[in-house]
Amino acid sequence: MTTTAPAIRCRGLTKVFPDVTGAAGARGLVGAAESAPGDVRALDGLDLDVVAGESVGIIGPNGAGKSTLLRIIAGISGATSGEVRCRGSVASVIELGAGFHADLTGRENLRCLGVLHGRRLDDVDRSAARILAFAGLEHAADQPLKQYSLGMRARLAFAIVTDRRPDVLVVDEVLAVGDQDFQAKCFARIAHMVEQGTTLLLVSHEMGMVAAACERVVQLRHGRIVDDGSAREVIERYLARSASRLAAAASPAAVLRPLGVEQGGPGRDSLRVTLDLDLDRPVEHPAVGFDVVLPMVDPA
Repeated sequence: MTTTAPAIRCRGLTKVFPDVTGAAGARGLVGAAESAPGDVRALDGLDLDVVAGESVGIIGPNGAGKSTLLRIIAGISGATSGEVRCRGSVASVIELGAGFHADLTGRENLRCLGVLHGRRLDDVDRSAARILAFAGLEHAADQPLKQYSLGMRARLAFAIVTDRRPDVLVVDEVLAVGDQDFQAKCFARIAHMVEQGTTLLLVSHEMGMVAAACERVVQLRHGRIVDDGSAREVIERYLARSASRLAAAASPAAVLRPLGVEQGGPGRDSLRVTLDLDLDRPVEHPAVGFDVVLPMVDPA
């Protein structure tokens, strides 16, 4: 469900990380306005509008500025210049476990993190059983967090942050943590929030995950938007360009054409992947590897 009113508006968003290894770092630490040689410009005058209720994936190679953009929108980090405006409440699932204390129990951490996210303590206490049940941690609620696995911590943090529907939900890569069953629960919850009008920004390197969750995709490169459109079209162009760059960087003896994937339909239908590899000379033991990620959740 979308409206025409923007839930997120970024104008001229720039983020510069100073080089702290030499003279440029000394200049950066005193707060000069302009970047110097050696500084890293993570975002470079970025403009972005996201309509209320829209689900938008942010993709791009490492260092493109994806996580920096989400951290600024979530209010975790500040921009060097430019402005960002968000309408309504913003919940971020970016650094799962930030704010946790290893010596406190899961239940005690639940109370602390809930308050840190702006909820009243009595409200958090009333929701504790529901949060622990979603995370599947009722049995471990009174154990110290230092006994939790990374996946258990991620489940608890996600359950706390998403227990109430925000106006804007910002998610960065964290759904890669945890088992497939919990990932499916996460996607079902996110999908329900979007259906109810929540605006979603999702960063992931898993294109299947982005395609399943988002209707629109924005590609970043060097802190700028280089593609923006429907999820399927942008992802197809991104994968085709990635395959072309890999082929150009590989040995001239082999050129790998962009991969084609055909899927019969949603749900658990069979998936056929065809790989075409052109070689200009014999290769004794060719090998091709790929991963298949199935994050899609049956809406039924």
